[in-house]
Amino acid sequence: MGKAMKYHALSGMVVGVALALLGFAGYDGHGRLQAHALRRSLLEANTNEVPTIVQDMAPYRRWIDPLLRGAAAQAEANKDARKQLHTSLALLPVDSGKVEYLYGRLLDAEPHEVPVIRDFLAPHKDELLDKLWAVVEKPDKGKEKQRLRAAAAVAKYDPENEKWTTANALVVNDLVLENAVFLGQWSEAFRPVKGRLVSPLSAIFRDTNGRESERTLATNLLADYAADQPQVLADLLMDADEKQFGVIYPK
Repeated sequence: MGKAMKYHALSGMVVGVALALLGFAGYDGHGRLQAHALRRSLLEANTNEVPTIVQDMAPYRRWIDPLLRGAAAQAEANKDARKQLHTSLALLPVDSGKVEYLYGRLLDAEPHEVPVIRDFLAPHKDELLDKLWAVVEKPDKGKEKQRLRAAAAVAKYDPENEKWTTANALVVNDLVLENAVFLGQWSEAFRPVKGRLVSPLSAIFRDTNGRESERTLATNLLADYAADQPQVLADLLMDADEKQFGVIYPK
């Protein structure tokens, strides 16, 4: 009877090990499948979809990270800027070496890319703030458009800094030169410092010698940013032309 019990115990152990191996194989296979699917989604996605995809990667990092590194190398070799951006964003949570590349991409990003890159870099803001403020205050010659991108980042990272006292006018002067198509994206980016932008926007609003397109953008931004400041809106109405009045009065 003792031999029989040992036999059954051994058999049970073998079956248990076999089931465990099968379970692990299934787990590993599922992880690999998910990793490949997520990699494909990342490479095909629009940039604003990347944050959700990267969040979904968290349970599958052991499988997907090697795939991402391979995709990043291929994107760099092919000079595919969009895929290089997406793979760098996806690798950033496990590879701080991507910070410098993404900082550079932020400064030259398209408006729809700015909030995505900014938010991914937020955990590293302490090491970037000095460089970002330097660009806001004095961008390199020929790279003046980088100011708005850098300012969009510090608007979120450092909205209480007293440097906004002088930077606000610089930012607004660049902001009203942007294509109106991107106004919604830029207005959201600067919402954390909207109160600091009302004064320079109001100056452009009242500048009857200024370009109409700039005054129109300033008017639309003021209608948004000063919507909760009835006294400011009332003062603006007193100086508004017919078009401006039509935008501000409903607020």
